Amino acid sequence: MPAHWNYPHFEDKPLGFLAQINLAEIPNELQLAPLPSTGILYFFSLYGLIRDDGYLGPDLPWERGEEPGFTQVLYFDGPTTALIRQPKLEGVKPFGVAAIHFWKALSLPRASGWCRDPILKTLNWSEDEFGRLNELYFAFDTVQPRKRPNFPFSGIHQLLGYAGPVQSAVTTADTRLLCQFDSDEGIDMNWGEDGLIYFTLRRSDLENKNFANIYAEIQCG
Repeated sequence: MPAHWNYPHFEDKPLGFLAQINLAEIPNELQLAPLPSTGILYFFSLYGLIRDDGYLGPDLPWERGEEPGFTQVLYFDGPTTALIRQPKLEGVKPFGVAAIHFWKALSLPRASGWCRDPILKTLNWSEDEFGRLNELYFAFDTVQPRKRPNFPFSGIHQLLGYAGPVQSAVTTADTRLLCQFDSDEGIDMNWGEDGLIYFTLRRSDLENKNFANIYAEIQCG
């Protein structure tokens, strides 16, 4: 992190550090507008705070997840010579080290009634039609991972696109997915029972490259 930055906290609790993404490393052909083409995004959330024993902290104020600062995405667009390595936090379990590899993948919105993506709610479809789209979603989801490169890790982490909800809709009519982090045995990252953490923000904030107002939630099966 930049030397002049303080490690982010929510009141007296350090946030869990999930990942940093160097946007300049994303190949141009992946067309990830409206993300910036340069700079580094740092993803933090109290949802990602894992104790040394490998479990989510039982004393986390889960009910306060919508409050500012509970989840933070920091953006730095300066020289890498300004970055210094942060020391390990006391009592916090770090995830395994892994390089990020990028590949282009398609995503579909969920259509089931209990987690229907807001983009579908404007369609004047019958529940039978939504049901068929939902069947396509799962068939597509089964085939899609086979097309990814043969990486040694199990998680399918995602920038932009449609969220892959487990329990309920992730976005609203005014928000979109910035990133979702999957459970990943390869780096000892596990959110409950094979769950995911979703980072969302308002569409206007994403278009203006404003990462100050971030919301995250965790869902698991």
